[in-house]
Amino acid sequence: MSTETESKGIEYRPGVVGKKLFRVSERYVAEQIAPLLETRRIGAAKLDLVLRGLALLPQHAGRREVGTVLRAGNRLDYAAIHDLVRDPRRFSDVAPEDDDADSVEREKKREWVREQLQVLEDRKLLKRIDMGDGRHRIVMLCDLATGAPFDDPGAKATRRSYLTIPGDLVVQQEYRNWGAPDLAGFLCALVADRYARNAARKAGKEVPEPGAATWYRQADWFNNKNGYRPEGNIVLPFSTSTIERGLKSMRERGHILGHRTRTNPDGGRFLHPRMVYINQFNLVGAGAEVIDITTRTRTA
Repeated sequence: MSTETESKGIEYRPGVVGKKLFRVSERYVAEQIAPLLETRRIGAAKLDLVLRGLALLPQHAGRREVGTVLRAGNRLDYAAIHDLVRDPRRFSDVAPEDDDADSVEREKKREWVREQLQVLEDRKLLKRIDMGDGRHRIVMLCDLATGAPFDDPGAKATRRSYLTIPGDLVVQQEYRNWGAPDLAGFLCALVADRYARNAARKAGKEVPEPGAATWYRQADWFNNKNGYRPEGNIVLPFSTSTIERGLKSMRERGHILGHRTRTNPDGGRFLHPRMVYINQFNLVGAGAEVIDITTRTRTA
C-alpha cells in the first residue's frame, strides 16, 4: 500500500475513525486467531481484529503511544466497543422501539468487553493503562504476541508475511454475526489474495488491488493437509471443513465469486475441474466517505 493509501480512514462508528485498509501478519492468523477460534473465543478474535484497525500507527500517533486506540471522548466506551463486534441488542429483552440506554444492559456489555480484553492482554496482544479515573486506555501491541510495540507487518522496517484487511468489511453489520467459519474463510481468502497478487507482480502482469484477486487454492492448501505448501510457508491450522464452510459463507454473502472450470486463470488447463474464486472485498463500502487519518488524529 502507498503512503497515501495508508492515511485513508473510514468511520468505524460515528465520530470514530479507523484505517480503511490495514495489515496483519500470517503468523498472527496462525498463532493467535486460530487458537482463539479453537477455544471458542470468536468474540475476542473479532475484537482484536477491529482494534487493530483502530490502533494508531507511528505515522498517525504524533505524541501518543503507538498502538493507542483513540476513545474519541465517550464515542468508544466499552459498550460501544461491544457493539462493533456483537449484536447491540444482545442483552436487551425489550422490543426495538422500546430500547433505551439501559444501565443494566450497558454494564453487561462493558463486562463482556472487559473479559475479552483480559483474554487478549493475557496473550500479549494489547495492554491496558489505568488513567486514574476508572477508565483504561487500550494500547495494541505487535501481532506476534512478543510484547513489542504495535507495528505494520507490511512496512519496510517490520516486514513479514502479511494479509491486507479491508476495514470496510469489519465495520459492516454482518461482521457482528460472524462465527468461526466466517472469520476463517475470510482470512484464508485474503491470504490467497496476497499470493495471487504477488504471482501477478512476478509475472509482470497487472496487479489487482487488495481484495480483488483471482485464485484457485483448495481448502486443504491453507492448512497443508495436501502437503503442497513449500517449506517456510505459514500454515493456517483451521480444519479443512471450517475453511470450506467459511469460503462457502463468503460466496453466499457475495464477497467471493466462484465457479468450477478446467481452465486455469493463467490460460492453462487443470487436469480436473477446480473451483476458481474472484475476491470482491474491494467492493464493500465503495461509496463510503474516506477520511484522512493523519489530519483527524492531530485534532482528536
